[in-house]
Amino acid sequence: MEIARLQYERNQPIDVILSYSHYCLHNIKLADYIQEFKYVGVRYIMNASPLSMGLLRNSDPPEWHPASSGLRHAVAQSAMLAERNNINISKLAVQFALDLNNITSTIIGLSNPTEVEDAIASLKEVQSRKKGEKVAPEIENKVLNEIHQILEPYFNLSWDSPPRSSK
Repeated sequence: MEIARLQYERNQPIDVILSYSHYCLHNIKLADYIQEFKYVGVRYIMNASPLSMGLLRNSDPPEWHPASSGLRHAVAQSAMLAERNNINISKLAVQFALDLNNITSTIIGLSNPTEVEDAIASLKEVQSRKKGEKVAPEIENKVLNEIHQILEPYFNLSWDSPPRSSK
């Protein structure tokens, strides 16, 4: 935001903001900045990594993932909760992120054709809900609320990017 303001003051507004892992199940900081980004002339706001760099999946995140052990554990609990209710946490995370208004796009890393098809299905479902053609199942809303309670101690925490050197 600081750079976007500075560039606006120089009459050279930034064209694109790409924010990753800042609008997902455990972090919604991007939403707090959308209007101000637009005010300072940012034309395109992109949300990347609604799966938080592989954290919000039924499997363990990549070994290199910078999330704290506490957040990792809370996400694992959330994934188990979703699974017990026949909900895939990745699908829930993608739908949650796609429901964000006033952004240009959401970028999702997908590794196989099935994940691409699932992401397209999630987008269509979110679009149907926004048009009022479809309503989220009650169990989905219940699980989403419970997941937010599990993740609450880690809500809106970020990690350094790139990570700080240990030297």
